[in-house]
Amino acid sequence: MNSGADPNQNLEKLVVDLTESLKAEITSFRDEIITRFDNQAARLDRQAGLIQNGSRWAARMDTRGGKN
Repeated sequence: MNSGADPNQNLEKLVVDLTESLKAEITSFRDEIITRFDNQAARLDRQAGLIQNGSRWAARMDTRGGKN
């Protein structure tokens, strides 16, 4: 340590550096989670579309089968 530096200044710098580092980590983590949720939502939307299309197809087949 620098013998001429005030210990309170060193502590203040350490706290500021730690705060900035934590903010960066939290932001990075938040962005990663948002990306994962967006990807999950897209997958669920595709799955819902497939289920709806299958249900519609089955309903059409039932309707056509009854007319013959």
